Amino acid sequence: MRQMLAAFIAALAITAAACSDETGPNRRLSPTLAGDSSGDSTPPGKPGPVASVTVTPALDTVAVRDSAGFFATLRDAQGNLISDSHVKWTVADSTVARIEGEFGQSVILRALRSGSTLVTAKSHGKRGSAELVVVESLPPPPPDSVASVTVTPAADTVVRGDSAIFFALLRDARGDTLSGRPVTWSVSDSTVAHVEAAFGQTVVIRTSGAGFALITATSEGKSGSAQLSVTDSAPPPPPNDSVATVSVTPDTAVVAAGDTARFFATLRDAGGNILSGRPVAWSVSDSTVASVEAVAGQSVVIRALRSGSSLVTAVSEGTSGSGSLFVR
Repeated sequence: MRQMLAAFIAALAITAAACSDETGPNRRLSPTLAGDSSGDSTPPGKPGPVASVTVTPALDTVAVRDSAGFFATLRDAQGNLISDSHVKWTVADSTVARIEGEFGQSVILRALRSGSTLVTAKSHGKRGSAELVVVESLPPPPPDSVASVTVTPAADTVVRGDSAIFFALLRDARGDTLSGRPVTWSVSDSTVAHVEAAFGQTVVIRTSGAGFALITATSEGKSGSAQLSVTDSAPPPPPNDSVATVSVTPDTAVVAAGDTARFFATLRDAGGNILSGRPVAWSVSDSTVASVEAVAGQSVVIRALRSGSSLVTAVSEGTSGSGSLFVR
């Protein structure tokens, strides 16, 4: 359809330019379009005959019932552009497409059924053709690929034998949040921890020995990691270690009705230190749009019910944070 419009606009532009010159069949375009004439070219007002006809685009693909536009470029033997309304358009297979409108050097076709046909323009004995392919429906545009993977929290410390939860935030090249993409989780040191359960962008890690390990999420060839520290015993709590901020990631998620979205709450104290093991309560602002399907501490799975929007809120020790869910 865009090619049709481009061709039609080009036709209008050339026709408008030609109108500023003398009228009549086989008239030359103005110098701004045709270019300067050489000494042995046809004198102004006496254009050479049509020597070639080129139809553009050379190939177009549209869906059944859509329109397609083509344009015939006419040139004389010296290659100069010619503007001429005496152009006859034909379609080789009228069951595939029919002519809906002829505008001199431009034509608009209506696609009738799947198949292919030649579209031919003829002017003063010269002709040129292009191919039109008609399909039942055009394929949907490819989805945006994953450009970056960010694992949150970026670092966590737990006691041996405990679990830790991580979330993979996926974004495309524009920075938009993606969901519903396959994610593979891995642990760099299986003696320190292993994957206990994975739920798409969320993973539960079970620790088994003291040490350090990288927790890596990979999606569509892109990866991101976080660090997990495992100790033999829990360190004494620092002063003023109550929850001061709650950040919900992703900040925005867009899913279709019936699909799920996952959110993760990062808890920090007043010093900006990441906290874990604190109770977190999850809620949605509009229960007709979405509902809480599963909660795993700082992670939640939300089920989209109908189109609309809703806030997804995490509350811990009186402090809250929210993300936005849009359901299409």
